[in-house]
Amino acid sequence: MPASGRYAADHGLTTDESGDEGPKFSHAWVVGGRKTTTGSAVLVSDPQTPVRNPSLFYEFHLQGKTFNARGIGVPGSPIILIGFTDRVAWGMTALGADQADLFLLETDRAHPDQYRLDGQWKPMTVHQEVIKVKGADAIEYAVRETEFGPVATEFCYARPADGQVALRRVPMCETDRETIVGALGMIRAQNAAEFDAALADWRFPTANVVFGDCDGDIGYRALGALPLRSARDDSHGRRAMPARSASDGWREMLPHEIKPGVMNPASGFLYSGNHRPIESWYPIPIGAMTGTGGDTVRSWRLRERLEAQESFTPEEVRDIHHDMVNPARRDIVRLALHVRDAQPEFFSDDAASALAVLEPWYDAGASMSLDQPGAALALELSTFFRFVSTELAFQYGGGESGLAYFLKTATQRLSDSPTAELTGRERDFLEGSLALAWQSCLDKYGPDPADWQRLARDGVTRRQLGYYESLDNFPALDRAQALNLPPLEDVDGGTIACQTAQSYTQWVPMHDPDLAQSILPIGESERPGDKARLSTWQLWSHGELHPAPLSRAQVEALGVELQTVTFE
Repeated sequence: MPASGRYAADHGLTTDESGDEGPKFSHAWVVGGRKTTTGSAVLVSDPQTPVRNPSLFYEFHLQGKTFNARGIGVPGSPIILIGFTDRVAWGMTALGADQADLFLLETDRAHPDQYRLDGQWKPMTVHQEVIKVKGADAIEYAVRETEFGPVATEFCYARPADGQVALRRVPMCETDRETIVGALGMIRAQNAAEFDAALADWRFPTANVVFGDCDGDIGYRALGALPLRSARDDSHGRRAMPARSASDGWREMLPHEIKPGVMNPASGFLYSGNHRPIESWYPIPIGAMTGTGGDTVRSWRLRERLEAQESFTPEEVRDIHHDMVNPARRDIVRLALHVRDAQPEFFSDDAASALAVLEPWYDAGASMSLDQPGAALALELSTFFRFVSTELAFQYGGGESGLAYFLKTATQRLSDSPTAELTGRERDFLEGSLALAWQSCLDKYGPDPADWQRLARDGVTRRQLGYYESLDNFPALDRAQALNLPPLEDVDGGTIACQTAQSYTQWVPMHDPDLAQSILPIGESERPGDKARLSTWQLWSHGELHPAPLSRAQVEALGVELQTVTFE
Protein backbone atom coordinates (compact mmCIF):
# COMPACT_ATOMS: atom_id res chain seq x y z
CA MET A 1 0.00 0.00 0.00
CA PRO A 2 1.44 3.44 -0.90
CA ALA A 3 2.04 6.02 1.82
CA SER A 4 -1.11 7.95 0.86
CA GLY A 5 -3.17 4.78 1.23
CA ARG A 6 -1.77 4.02 4.70
CA TYR A 7 -2.36 7.62 5.77
CA ALA A 8 -5.95 7.53 4.50
CA ALA A 9 -6.67 4.25 6.28
CA ASP A 10 -5.18 5.55 9.53
CA HIS A 11 -7.38 8.67 9.39
CA GLY A 12 -10.62 7.14 8.08
CA LEU A 13 -10.54 8.93 4.74
CA THR A 14 -12.29 8.17 1.45
CA THR A 15 -11.53 9.23 -2.10
CA ASP A 16 -12.57 12.81 -2.85
CA GLU A 17 -14.92 13.02 -5.84
CA SER A 18 -16.11 16.52 -4.97
CA GLY A 19 -15.69 19.81 -6.76
CA ASP A 20 -16.38 21.42 -10.08
CA GLU A 21 -14.44 23.46 -12.55
CA GLY A 22 -12.80 26.39 -10.83
CA PRO A 23 -10.08 28.90 -11.61
CA LYS A 24 -7.92 28.35 -14.64
CA PHE A 25 -4.34 29.40 -14.21
CA SER A 26 -2.17 28.31 -17.05
CA HIS A 27 -0.28 25.35 -18.27
CA ALA A 28 3.30 24.21 -17.79
CA TRP A 29 5.35 21.28 -18.99
CA VAL A 30 8.81 19.87 -18.46
CA VAL A 31 10.72 17.22 -20.41
CA GLY A 32 13.36 15.20 -18.53
CA GLY A 33 16.92 14.47 -19.56
CA ARG A 34 16.08 10.99 -20.86
CA LYS A 35 13.96 12.57 -23.60
CA THR A 36 15.99 15.68 -24.45
CA THR A 37 18.97 15.90 -26.77
CA THR A 38 20.95 17.77 -24.11
CA GLY A 39 20.41 15.38 -21.18
CA SER A 40 19.08 18.29 -19.10
CA ALA A 41 15.49 19.19 -18.35
CA VAL A 42 13.65 21.73 -20.52
CA LEU A 43 10.70 23.61 -19.04
CA VAL A 44 8.01 25.93 -20.38
CA SER A 45 5.51 27.75 -18.16
CA ASP A 46 2.54 29.82 -19.38
CA PRO A 47 0.42 31.34 -16.59
CA GLN A 48 -2.67 31.87 -18.73
CA THR A 49 -4.50 34.58 -16.87
CA PRO A 50 -5.90 37.35 -19.09
CA VAL A 51 -3.35 39.91 -20.25
CA ARG A 52 -3.84 43.07 -18.19
CA ASN A 53 -3.12 46.77 -18.56
CA PRO A 54 -0.73 47.10 -16.76
CA SER A 55 0.65 43.58 -16.43
CA LEU A 56 -0.68 41.49 -13.58
CA PHE A 57 2.80 40.12 -12.81
CA TYR A 58 6.23 41.63 -12.40
CA GLU A 59 9.38 40.10 -13.88
CA PHE A 60 12.49 40.43 -11.74
CA HIS A 61 15.90 38.97 -10.96
CA LEU A 62 17.21 38.20 -7.47
CA GLN A 63 20.85 37.48 -6.70
CA GLY A 64 22.55 37.00 -3.37
CA LYS A 65 25.25 34.92 -1.76
CA THR A 66 23.20 31.70 -1.88
CA PHE A 67 20.83 32.27 -4.80
CA ASN A 68 20.54 33.63 -8.32
CA ALA A 69 16.99 33.45 -9.66
CA ARG A 70 14.85 35.05 -12.32
CA GLY A 71 11.10 34.91 -12.92
CA ILE A 72 7.80 36.53 -12.05
CA GLY A 73 5.84 37.38 -8.96
CA VAL A 74 3.30 39.97 -7.93
CA PRO A 75 4.41 43.55 -7.24
CA GLY A 76 5.45 44.07 -3.65
CA SER A 77 6.34 40.43 -2.95
CA PRO A 78 9.83 38.90 -3.19
CA ILE A 79 8.38 35.46 -3.96
CA ILE A 80 9.16 34.11 -7.43
CA LEU A 81 6.08 32.17 -8.46
CA ILE A 82 7.48 30.94 -11.77
CA GLY A 83 11.18 31.05 -12.43
CA PHE A 84 14.57 29.42 -12.67
CA THR A 85 18.08 29.37 -11.26
CA ASP A 86 21.26 27.92 -12.73
CA ARG A 87 20.23 24.56 -11.25
CA VAL A 88 16.41 24.26 -11.29
CA ALA A 89 13.46 25.66 -13.28
CA TRP A 90 9.79 25.54 -12.26
CA GLY A 91 6.30 26.45 -13.43
CA MET A 92 3.00 26.70 -11.57
CA THR A 93 -0.66 26.24 -12.44
CA ALA A 94 -3.74 26.73 -10.27
CA LEU A 95 -4.82 23.86 -8.03
CA GLY A 96 -7.50 25.77 -6.14
CA ALA A 97 -7.55 23.28 -3.26
CA ASP A 98 -9.88 24.09 -0.38
CA GLN A 99 -7.93 25.89 2.35
CA ALA A 100 -10.87 27.46 4.20
CA ASP A 101 -13.87 26.20 6.16
CA LEU A 102 -16.85 27.64 7.97
CA PHE A 103 -17.78 26.31 11.41
CA LEU A 104 -21.32 26.66 12.73
CA LEU A 105 -21.12 27.93 16.30
CA GLU A 106 -23.57 27.27 19.10
CA THR A 107 -24.46 30.70 20.51
CA ASP A 108 -27.21 32.14 22.67
CA ARG A 109 -28.37 35.70 23.35
CA ALA A 110 -28.19 34.94 27.04
CA HIS A 111 -24.44 34.41 26.62
CA PRO A 112 -23.20 37.39 24.55
CA ASP A 113 -19.77 37.05 23.00
CA GLN A 114 -19.61 33.40 24.01
CA TYR A 115 -19.94 30.06 22.22
CA ARG A 116 -20.65 26.62 23.59
CA LEU A 117 -17.88 24.05 23.15
CA ASP A 118 -17.49 20.65 24.77
CA GLY A 119 -20.51 21.42 26.93
CA GLN A 120 -19.07 24.68 28.32
CA TRP A 121 -19.65 28.34 27.44
CA LYS A 122 -16.35 29.81 26.29
CA PRO A 123 -15.67 33.54 25.96
CA MET A 124 -14.77 34.89 22.54
CA THR A 125 -11.73 37.11 22.26
CA VAL A 126 -13.07 40.53 21.29
CA HIS A 127 -10.89 43.07 19.46
CA GLN A 128 -12.30 46.59 19.25
CA GLU A 129 -11.25 48.17 15.97
CA VAL A 130 -11.72 51.72 14.69
CA ILE A 131 -12.06 52.17 10.94
CA LYS A 132 -11.38 55.75 9.86
CA VAL A 133 -13.50 57.01 6.96
CA LYS A 134 -12.49 60.07 4.96
CA GLY A 135 -15.16 62.76 5.19
CA ALA A 136 -17.31 60.80 7.63
CA ASP A 137 -17.40 59.55 11.19
CA ALA A 138 -15.12 56.69 12.13
CA ILE A 139 -16.69 53.24 12.39
CA GLU A 140 -16.23 51.21 15.56
CA TYR A 141 -16.17 47.50 14.83
CA ALA A 142 -15.77 44.50 17.12
CA VAL A 143 -13.86 41.50 15.78
CA ARG A 144 -14.83 38.38 17.72
CA GLU A 145 -12.50 35.42 17.64
CA THR A 146 -12.93 31.74 18.55
CA GLU A 147 -10.58 28.79 18.45
CA PHE A 148 -12.09 27.95 15.05
CA GLY A 149 -11.31 31.42 13.73
CA PRO A 150 -12.96 34.86 13.66
CA VAL A 151 -16.75 35.13 13.57
CA ALA A 152 -17.60 35.99 9.96
CA THR A 153 -21.37 35.55 9.83
CA GLU A 154 -22.21 38.90 8.22
CA PHE A 155 -19.78 38.25 5.38
CA CYS A 156 -21.01 34.74 4.55
CA TYR A 157 -24.49 35.40 3.09
CA ALA A 158 -26.04 33.66 6.08
CA ARG A 159 -29.81 33.67 6.52
CA PRO A 160 -31.15 34.90 9.88
CA ALA A 161 -31.91 31.37 11.11
CA ASP A 162 -28.55 29.92 10.10
CA GLY A 163 -26.69 30.82 13.27
CA GLN A 164 -23.24 32.30 13.58
CA VAL A 165 -20.21 30.91 11.79
CA ALA A 166 -16.47 31.18 12.31
CA LEU A 167 -14.01 31.16 9.42
CA ARG A 168 -10.79 29.18 9.52
CA ARG A 169 -8.43 29.54 6.59
CA VAL A 170 -4.82 29.31 5.53
CA PRO A 171 -2.64 31.33 5.91
CA MET A 172 -4.30 33.37 8.67
CA CYS A 173 -4.61 30.39 10.98
CA GLU A 174 -0.86 29.69 10.82
CA THR A 175 0.81 32.60 12.57
CA ASP A 176 4.05 30.71 13.15
CA ARG A 177 5.06 30.11 9.54
CA GLU A 178 5.17 31.87 6.16
CA THR A 179 5.33 30.85 2.50
CA ILE A 180 8.49 32.94 2.09
CA VAL A 181 10.42 30.18 3.86
CA GLY A 182 9.51 27.74 1.12
CA ALA A 183 10.15 30.33 -1.59
CA LEU A 184 13.68 30.93 -0.32
CA GLY A 185 14.33 27.20 -0.22
CA MET A 186 13.13 26.89 -3.81
CA ILE A 187 15.63 29.42 -5.18
CA ARG A 188 18.46 27.89 -3.12
CA ALA A 189 17.77 24.29 -4.22
CA GLN A 190 20.65 22.60 -6.07
CA ASN A 191 18.58 19.87 -7.70
CA ALA A 192 15.03 18.63 -8.21
CA ALA A 193 15.00 16.60 -4.97
CA GLU A 194 16.03 19.61 -2.88
CA PHE A 195 13.47 21.73 -4.69
CA ASP A 196 10.70 19.26 -3.86
CA ALA A 197 11.77 19.26 -0.21
CA ALA A 198 11.62 23.07 -0.11
CA LEU A 199 8.02 22.99 -1.33
CA ALA A 200 7.00 21.53 2.05
CA ASP A 201 7.21 25.04 3.51
CA TRP A 202 4.91 26.63 0.92
CA ARG A 203 1.59 27.42 2.60
CA PHE A 204 -0.58 29.61 0.38
CA PRO A 205 -1.92 29.63 -2.29
CA THR A 206 -2.21 26.05 -3.47
CA ALA A 207 -0.77 25.22 -6.87
CA ASN A 208 0.47 22.50 -9.17
CA VAL A 209 4.23 22.73 -9.69
CA VAL A 210 6.33 21.04 -12.35
CA PHE A 211 10.09 21.36 -12.13
CA GLY A 212 13.32 20.08 -13.64
CA ASP A 213 17.04 20.45 -13.11
CA CYS A 214 20.27 20.61 -15.07
CA ASP A 215 20.95 16.92 -14.32
CA GLY A 216 17.79 15.94 -16.21
CA ASP A 217 15.59 15.05 -13.21
CA ILE A 218 11.98 16.26 -13.23
CA GLY A 219 9.12 16.29 -10.75
CA TYR A 220 5.57 17.35 -9.93
CA ARG A 221 3.99 18.29 -6.62
CA ALA A 222 0.66 19.64 -5.42
CA LEU A 223 1.74 22.27 -2.94
CA GLY A 224 0.17 24.34 -0.20
CA ALA A 225 -1.11 23.71 3.30
CA LEU A 226 -3.96 21.20 2.94
CA PRO A 227 -6.10 20.67 6.05
CA LEU A 228 -7.10 17.24 7.31
CA ARG A 229 -10.68 17.80 8.45
CA SER A 230 -12.61 16.16 11.24
CA ALA A 231 -13.58 12.53 10.70
CA ARG A 232 -17.17 13.66 11.28
CA ASP A 233 -17.09 16.08 8.35
CA ASP A 234 -18.50 13.87 5.61
CA SER A 235 -18.86 16.92 3.30
CA HIS A 236 -15.05 17.37 3.23
CA GLY A 237 -15.45 21.11 3.86
CA ARG A 238 -18.25 21.78 1.36
CA ARG A 239 -20.66 22.95 4.06
CA ALA A 240 -20.38 24.58 7.48
CA MET A 241 -19.36 22.00 10.07
CA PRO A 242 -21.21 22.18 13.44
CA ALA A 243 -18.55 23.12 15.99
CA ARG A 244 -19.64 21.44 19.19
CA SER A 245 -16.33 19.91 20.24
CA ALA A 246 -12.67 20.81 19.77
CA SER A 247 -12.39 17.60 17.73
CA ASP A 248 -14.72 19.13 15.11
CA GLY A 249 -11.88 21.35 13.94
CA TRP A 250 -8.98 20.59 11.62
CA ARG A 251 -6.83 17.70 12.81
CA GLU A 252 -3.57 18.69 11.09
CA MET A 253 -2.10 19.70 7.75
CA LEU A 254 -1.34 16.87 5.33
CA PRO A 255 2.31 15.84 5.47
CA HIS A 256 4.25 16.95 2.40
CA GLU A 257 5.10 13.43 1.29
CA ILE A 258 1.38 12.52 1.28
CA LYS A 259 0.39 15.25 -1.16
CA PRO A 260 0.13 14.23 -4.84
CA GLY A 261 3.58 14.18 -6.41
CA VAL A 262 6.00 12.21 -8.58
CA MET A 263 9.67 12.24 -9.52
CA ASN A 264 11.06 11.07 -12.87
CA PRO A 265 7.97 9.31 -14.27
CA ALA A 266 8.38 6.57 -16.86
CA SER A 267 6.92 8.85 -19.56
CA GLY A 268 9.92 11.16 -19.27
CA PHE A 269 7.76 14.28 -19.14
CA LEU A 270 5.28 16.06 -16.87
CA TYR A 271 2.65 18.67 -17.57
CA SER A 272 -0.17 20.55 -15.88
CA GLY A 273 -3.06 22.22 -17.67
CA ASN A 274 -5.61 22.75 -14.87
CA HIS A 275 -6.62 19.11 -15.16
CA ARG A 276 -7.14 16.61 -12.35
CA PRO A 277 -3.93 16.55 -10.30
CA ILE A 278 -4.07 12.83 -9.53
CA GLU A 279 -6.17 9.81 -10.46
CA SER A 280 -9.41 8.95 -8.66
CA TRP A 281 -7.71 6.20 -6.66
CA TYR A 282 -6.05 8.89 -4.48
CA PRO A 283 -7.83 8.39 -1.15
CA ILE A 284 -7.37 11.80 0.52
CA PRO A 285 -9.92 14.61 0.01
CA ILE A 286 -8.09 17.83 -0.90
CA GLY A 287 -11.03 19.77 -2.33
CA ALA A 288 -9.25 20.49 -5.62
CA MET A 289 -11.28 22.90 -7.72
CA THR A 290 -9.51 22.53 -11.06
CA GLY A 291 -9.96 19.61 -13.42
CA THR A 292 -11.75 17.40 -10.91
CA GLY A 293 -13.27 15.36 -13.73
CA GLY A 294 -10.09 14.70 -15.69
CA ASP A 295 -8.54 16.41 -18.72
CA THR A 296 -9.03 19.98 -19.79
CA VAL A 297 -8.79 20.76 -23.49
CA ARG A 298 -5.29 22.18 -22.97
CA SER A 299 -3.97 19.24 -20.93
CA TRP A 300 -5.38 16.93 -23.60
CA ARG A 301 -3.43 18.77 -26.29
CA LEU A 302 -0.26 18.85 -24.19
CA ARG A 303 -0.37 15.08 -23.87
CA GLU A 304 -0.79 14.73 -27.63
CA ARG A 305 2.23 16.89 -28.31
CA LEU A 306 4.47 15.36 -25.64
CA GLU A 307 3.64 11.79 -26.67
CA ALA A 308 4.22 12.53 -30.35
CA GLN A 309 8.00 12.00 -30.35
CA GLU A 310 10.63 10.07 -28.45
CA SER A 311 13.20 12.83 -28.15
CA PHE A 312 13.08 16.63 -28.06
CA THR A 313 15.54 19.39 -28.72
CA PRO A 314 15.10 22.34 -26.36
CA GLU A 315 13.61 24.30 -29.24
CA GLU A 316 11.05 21.57 -29.93
CA VAL A 317 9.92 21.73 -26.30
CA ARG A 318 9.57 25.51 -26.67
CA ASP A 319 7.64 25.21 -29.92
CA ILE A 320 4.75 23.44 -28.14
CA HIS A 321 4.05 26.89 -26.70
CA HIS A 322 3.05 28.05 -30.19
CA ASP A 323 0.49 25.25 -30.71
CA MET A 324 -2.85 26.63 -31.97
CA VAL A 325 -4.94 23.46 -32.12
CA ASN A 326 -8.04 23.22 -29.93
CA PRO A 327 -8.59 19.43 -29.85
CA ALA A 328 -12.24 19.81 -28.79
CA ARG A 329 -13.15 21.93 -31.80
CA ARG A 330 -11.00 19.75 -34.03
CA ASP A 331 -12.72 16.54 -32.93
CA ILE A 332 -16.22 18.00 -33.12
CA VAL A 333 -15.53 18.51 -36.82
CA ARG A 334 -13.88 15.09 -37.12
CA LEU A 335 -16.92 13.35 -35.65
CA ALA A 336 -19.31 15.45 -37.71
CA LEU A 337 -17.52 14.48 -40.92
CA HIS A 338 -17.94 10.83 -39.95
CA VAL A 339 -21.68 11.33 -39.42
CA ARG A 340 -22.02 13.22 -42.70
CA ASP A 341 -20.29 10.47 -44.65
CA ALA A 342 -22.52 7.80 -43.07
CA GLN A 343 -25.78 9.79 -42.88
CA PRO A 344 -25.57 12.85 -45.16
CA GLU A 345 -29.25 13.58 -44.59
CA PHE A 346 -28.89 13.96 -40.82
CA PHE A 347 -27.57 17.52 -40.59
CA SER A 348 -29.66 20.65 -41.01
CA ASP A 349 -28.82 23.13 -43.76
CA ASP A 350 -26.99 25.36 -41.27
CA ALA A 351 -24.92 22.49 -39.88
CA ALA A 352 -24.13 21.18 -43.38
CA SER A 353 -23.06 24.67 -44.52
CA ALA A 354 -20.78 24.97 -41.49
CA LEU A 355 -19.25 21.58 -42.16
CA ALA A 356 -18.52 22.50 -45.79
CA VAL A 357 -16.40 25.44 -44.59
CA LEU A 358 -14.79 23.52 -41.73
CA GLU A 359 -13.75 20.42 -43.69
CA PRO A 360 -10.80 22.12 -45.47
CA TRP A 361 -9.90 23.82 -42.17
CA TYR A 362 -9.77 20.40 -40.50
CA ASP A 363 -7.78 18.88 -43.37
CA ALA A 364 -5.23 21.72 -43.12
CA GLY A 365 -4.46 20.92 -39.47
CA ALA A 366 -7.30 22.56 -37.51
CA SER A 367 -5.27 25.60 -36.47
CA MET A 368 -7.19 28.27 -34.58
CA SER A 369 -5.00 30.99 -36.09
CA LEU A 370 -7.23 33.71 -37.47
CA ASP A 371 -4.98 33.71 -40.52
CA GLN A 372 -6.21 30.19 -41.29
CA PRO A 373 -9.35 29.98 -43.49
CA GLY A 374 -12.22 28.54 -41.50
CA ALA A 375 -10.82 29.48 -38.08
CA ALA A 376 -13.34 32.27 -37.53
CA LEU A 377 -16.16 29.74 -37.88
CA ALA A 378 -14.33 27.12 -35.80
CA LEU A 379 -14.00 29.69 -33.01
CA GLU A 380 -17.80 29.81 -32.80
CA LEU A 381 -18.26 26.04 -32.35
CA SER A 382 -20.18 25.57 -29.15
CA THR A 383 -18.20 23.71 -26.50
CA PHE A 384 -20.77 24.39 -23.77
CA PHE A 385 -21.17 20.98 -22.17
CA ARG A 386 -23.68 21.14 -19.35
CA PHE A 387 -26.79 19.23 -18.36
CA VAL A 388 -28.99 22.14 -19.47
CA SER A 389 -27.59 22.02 -23.02
CA THR A 390 -26.94 18.34 -23.73
CA GLU A 391 -27.97 15.05 -22.19
CA LEU A 392 -24.46 13.78 -22.92
CA ALA A 393 -23.34 15.61 -19.80
CA PHE A 394 -25.32 13.11 -17.73
CA GLN A 395 -23.24 10.34 -19.29
CA TYR A 396 -19.78 11.90 -19.44
CA GLY A 397 -19.91 14.60 -16.78
CA GLY A 398 -20.30 18.31 -17.33
CA GLY A 399 -17.89 21.05 -18.20
CA GLU A 400 -14.61 21.00 -20.06
CA SER A 401 -13.51 17.69 -18.58
CA GLY A 402 -16.78 16.02 -19.59
CA LEU A 403 -16.48 17.38 -23.11
CA ALA A 404 -12.93 16.09 -23.42
CA TYR A 405 -14.01 12.68 -22.09
CA PHE A 406 -16.85 12.41 -24.60
CA LEU A 407 -14.76 13.45 -27.60
CA LYS A 408 -11.81 11.21 -26.72
CA THR A 409 -14.15 8.26 -26.15
CA ALA A 410 -16.04 8.78 -29.41
CA THR A 411 -12.94 9.29 -31.56
CA GLN A 412 -11.32 6.20 -30.04
CA ARG A 413 -14.46 4.25 -30.92
CA LEU A 414 -14.07 5.31 -34.55
CA SER A 415 -10.37 4.49 -34.52
CA ASP A 416 -11.16 0.99 -33.29
CA SER A 417 -13.99 0.55 -35.78
CA PRO A 418 -14.22 3.04 -38.68
CA THR A 419 -17.80 1.97 -39.41
CA ALA A 420 -19.02 2.51 -35.85
CA GLU A 421 -22.10 4.67 -35.40
CA LEU A 422 -22.57 7.57 -33.04
CA THR A 423 -25.62 7.63 -30.78
CA GLY A 424 -28.56 9.95 -31.26
CA ARG A 425 -27.44 12.14 -28.35
CA GLU A 426 -23.96 12.40 -29.81
CA ARG A 427 -25.25 13.36 -33.24
CA ASP A 428 -27.61 15.93 -31.71
CA PHE A 429 -24.72 17.58 -29.89
CA LEU A 430 -22.69 17.82 -33.10
CA GLU A 431 -25.68 19.21 -35.02
CA GLY A 432 -26.28 21.86 -32.36
CA SER A 433 -22.63 22.91 -32.19
CA LEU A 434 -22.33 23.29 -35.98
CA ALA A 435 -25.65 25.05 -36.50
CA LEU A 436 -25.08 27.51 -33.67
CA ALA A 437 -21.60 28.32 -35.03
CA TRP A 438 -23.04 29.04 -38.48
CA GLN A 439 -25.77 31.30 -37.12
CA SER A 440 -23.30 33.08 -34.83
CA CYS A 441 -21.04 33.95 -37.77
CA LEU A 442 -24.01 35.13 -39.84
CA ASP A 443 -25.05 37.41 -36.98
CA LYS A 444 -21.53 38.74 -36.34
CA TYR A 445 -20.05 38.97 -39.80
CA GLY A 446 -22.83 38.82 -42.39
CA PRO A 447 -23.78 36.37 -45.15
CA ASP A 448 -20.45 35.96 -46.98
CA PRO A 449 -18.12 33.37 -45.37
CA ALA A 450 -15.27 34.77 -47.47
CA ASP A 451 -15.34 37.91 -45.30
CA TRP A 452 -15.47 36.18 -41.93
CA GLN A 453 -11.71 35.84 -41.41
CA ARG A 454 -11.03 39.53 -42.04
CA LEU A 455 -13.94 40.66 -39.90
CA ALA A 456 -12.90 38.35 -37.05
CA ARG A 457 -9.40 39.82 -37.08
CA ASP A 458 -10.85 43.33 -37.11
CA GLY A 459 -13.01 42.37 -34.14
CA VAL A 460 -9.93 41.47 -32.12
CA THR A 461 -8.42 44.93 -32.57
CA ARG A 462 -11.64 46.53 -31.32
CA ARG A 463 -11.29 44.80 -27.96
CA GLN A 464 -9.80 46.93 -25.22
CA LEU A 465 -7.55 46.40 -22.25
CA GLY A 466 -8.92 48.73 -19.59
CA TYR A 467 -6.42 50.54 -17.38
CA TYR A 468 -6.25 48.73 -14.03
CA GLU A 469 -9.32 46.59 -14.63
CA SER A 470 -9.45 44.29 -11.63
CA LEU A 471 -9.69 40.51 -11.46
CA ASP A 472 -13.01 41.08 -9.69
CA ASN A 473 -14.46 42.93 -12.71
CA PHE A 474 -14.32 46.39 -11.20
CA PRO A 475 -14.24 49.04 -13.94
CA ALA A 476 -11.06 50.62 -15.29
CA LEU A 477 -9.54 53.55 -13.38
CA ASP A 478 -8.96 55.77 -16.41
CA ARG A 479 -10.72 55.23 -19.72
CA ALA A 480 -8.17 57.40 -21.51
CA GLN A 481 -5.46 54.83 -20.75
CA ALA A 482 -7.32 51.88 -22.33
CA LEU A 483 -5.48 50.06 -25.10
CA ASN A 484 -6.90 48.37 -28.17
CA LEU A 485 -5.56 44.89 -28.73
CA PRO A 486 -3.08 44.43 -31.57
CA PRO A 487 -4.06 42.06 -34.41
CA LEU A 488 -3.44 38.90 -32.40
CA GLU A 489 -3.47 35.63 -34.29
CA ASP A 490 -4.84 33.24 -31.64
CA VAL A 491 -7.60 34.26 -29.22
CA ASP A 492 -8.99 30.78 -28.46
CA GLY A 493 -8.68 30.11 -24.73
CA GLY A 494 -8.69 26.35 -25.39
CA THR A 495 -5.37 26.49 -27.22
CA ILE A 496 -1.90 26.44 -25.71
CA ALA A 497 -0.85 29.53 -27.69
CA CYS A 498 -3.82 31.75 -26.79
CA GLN A 499 -2.35 35.27 -26.84
CA THR A 500 -5.13 37.06 -24.98
CA ALA A 501 -4.24 34.94 -21.95
CA GLN A 502 -0.46 35.05 -22.37
CA SER A 503 0.24 36.95 -19.17
CA TYR A 504 3.77 35.52 -19.12
CA THR A 505 5.82 32.88 -20.90
CA GLN A 506 9.08 31.31 -19.75
CA TRP A 507 11.23 28.78 -21.63
CA VAL A 508 14.31 27.41 -19.86
CA PRO A 509 16.77 24.87 -21.32
CA MET A 510 18.59 23.76 -18.18
CA HIS A 511 21.79 22.74 -19.98
CA ASP A 512 22.40 26.51 -20.37
CA PRO A 513 19.98 28.78 -18.47
CA ASP A 514 21.49 31.82 -20.20
CA LEU A 515 19.63 30.70 -23.32
CA ALA A 516 16.30 31.12 -21.54
CA GLN A 517 13.59 33.24 -23.11
CA SER A 518 10.51 34.95 -21.72
CA ILE A 519 7.92 37.62 -22.32
CA LEU A 520 5.72 39.68 -19.98
CA PRO A 521 2.95 41.40 -21.98
CA ILE A 522 2.34 44.27 -22.26
CA GLY A 523 5.38 45.71 -20.51
CA GLU A 524 7.07 46.12 -17.16
CA SER A 525 5.80 49.56 -16.07
CA GLU A 526 2.37 50.65 -14.88
CA ARG A 527 3.02 54.38 -15.45
CA PRO A 528 1.59 55.98 -18.61
CA GLY A 529 4.35 57.52 -20.68
CA ASP A 530 7.10 55.32 -19.24
CA LYS A 531 9.30 53.80 -21.95
CA ALA A 532 8.83 50.35 -20.35
CA ARG A 533 5.05 50.73 -20.46
CA LEU A 534 4.66 48.87 -23.77
CA SER A 535 8.12 47.37 -24.01
CA THR A 536 6.87 43.91 -25.07
CA TRP A 537 3.85 45.03 -27.10
CA GLN A 538 5.32 44.24 -30.50
CA LEU A 539 6.86 40.93 -29.42
CA TRP A 540 3.54 39.87 -27.92
CA SER A 541 1.55 40.81 -31.00
CA HIS A 542 3.92 38.73 -33.19
CA GLY A 543 4.02 35.73 -30.83
CA GLU A 544 7.72 36.10 -30.04
CA LEU A 545 9.88 35.82 -26.92
CA HIS A 546 12.99 37.74 -25.87
CA PRO A 547 16.26 36.65 -24.22
CA ALA A 548 16.09 36.15 -20.45
CA PRO A 549 19.66 35.27 -19.38
CA LEU A 550 20.67 34.52 -15.81
CA SER A 551 24.36 35.36 -15.56
CA ARG A 552 25.32 38.96 -14.90
CA ALA A 553 27.65 39.05 -17.89
CA GLN A 554 24.92 38.01 -20.30
CA VAL A 555 22.37 40.36 -18.72
CA GLU A 556 24.73 43.32 -19.02
CA ALA A 557 25.58 42.39 -22.60
CA LEU A 558 21.92 43.02 -23.48
CA GLY A 559 21.54 46.12 -21.32
CA VAL A 560 20.37 49.45 -22.70
CA GLU A 561 21.37 51.46 -19.65
CA LEU A 562 22.89 50.78 -16.23
CA GLN A 563 21.92 52.39 -12.94
CA THR A 564 23.61 51.70 -9.63
CA VAL A 565 21.55 52.11 -6.47
CA THR A 566 23.34 52.20 -3.12
CA PHE A 567 21.84 51.96 0.35
CA GLU A 568 23.35 53.42 3.49
